[in-house]
Amino acid sequence: MDLDKFEQIRVGEKSEIIQTITKESVQRFAELTGDYNPLHMDDEFAIKKGFDGKIVHGMLSASISTMIAGMELPGHGSLLYSQSINYIAPAKIGDTLRIIAEVVHKSVSLRVVLLKINTFNQKGRKLLSMKVKVRFPENEEERVENNSKGAAVVTGSSRGIGAAIIEKLASDGFGVIINYRSKQEEAESVLNRIIESGGKAHIYKADVRESQEVSNMIEFAQKEFGKTDILINNASGRLISKGFTELSWDDIKGDIDVHLKGSFNACKAVIPYMLEMKRGKIINIGSIVTDNVPPMKWYGYTIAKASLSAFTKSLAVEYGPKGLNINCIAPGMTDTMLIADLSEKAKMLAKMQNPFRRLAKPLDIANVVSFLASDSGDYISGETIRVCGGQVMV
Repeated sequence: MDLDKFEQIRVGEKSEIIQTITKESVQRFAELTGDYNPLHMDDEFAIKKGFDGKIVHGMLSASISTMIAGMELPGHGSLLYSQSINYIAPAKIGDTLRIIAEVVHKSVSLRVVLLKINTFNQKGRKLLSMKVKVRFPENEEERVENNSKGAAVVTGSSRGIGAAIIEKLASDGFGVIINYRSKQEEAESVLNRIIESGGKAHIYKADVRESQEVSNMIEFAQKEFGKTDILINNASGRLISKGFTELSWDDIKGDIDVHLKGSFNACKAVIPYMLEMKRGKIINIGSIVTDNVPPMKWYGYTIAKASLSAFTKSLAVEYGPKGLNINCIAPGMTDTMLIADLSEKAKMLAKMQNPFRRLAKPLDIANVVSFLASDSGDYISGETIRVCGGQVMV
């Protein structure tokens, strides 16, 4: 299979080859590697050790087995990336090996195929069980095309607004990093949808409150996609509704640590890379709760989102002259799990205050992120764009 046939590889695809091990091949392998272990070269010695004659080098059997990857499946142009081998029984000179390979996973973003390879002798006895990863290097034309856009990192993107944003940016051609803290299954579900649509994505577990974890995530994005064009600070926590007399500073600090400190950590990690390119987009997801009269008892959330808005403007002033666009999007009440605990009365009131008489959908916010992340948003910075159906008009 040629390099440009990578897209045709499918999970579940199988191939089979037959290869006989000869005395000459064992001798040449020993000469090449210097492995003259008498188990492989001396019948009498091997019999004393409990075998019925000399046995074939394990790595020779494995090498013959992995040949299927370069010749048949995936085929020409593939490069062995890693392998794990379970030796079940030794091969003998004269054995005819039946080697069966099956594709069990395919990573579009990494251009890596995972194979399961089983090797049997002519009697049907399994000799080897292997898992092999092979990579398809990009040709020059593909490399130019794929590097036209680098990574978009979206914090808190396993569900809700974050998931809608990450899927939209993937469809726009960005390689994406799906960040999650605890919802791995949901992150994997987003990953699968993106890959099935032909996008390039990875999931990455990191708590945005921990600076080192965030730095490691950005380094991973740089390594996988070559550059980080877009950062979306979207991570959020559970809404806490408490009257002031019941409120503790830890309640407020919890919101500040996620919304403000989390965004601070991500910006700290990504801005040096963006400065090297003299280009980059950072979009913080705020809220219209900071406009006019805030919701009653939403102290921590409102304070954190107001701080995030001020943080956005401060960054935009400093880094605008250096080529970075830094903005904030302030959604109105959006139909996600974040508001699952709100009463139906509160949701209905939000709808009635909105000229469209409906709550925002995650895609409504994702579409505006897509606009700001594109070249169309190049002359916008320091702004808060309200995506609330007209509930707030400034």
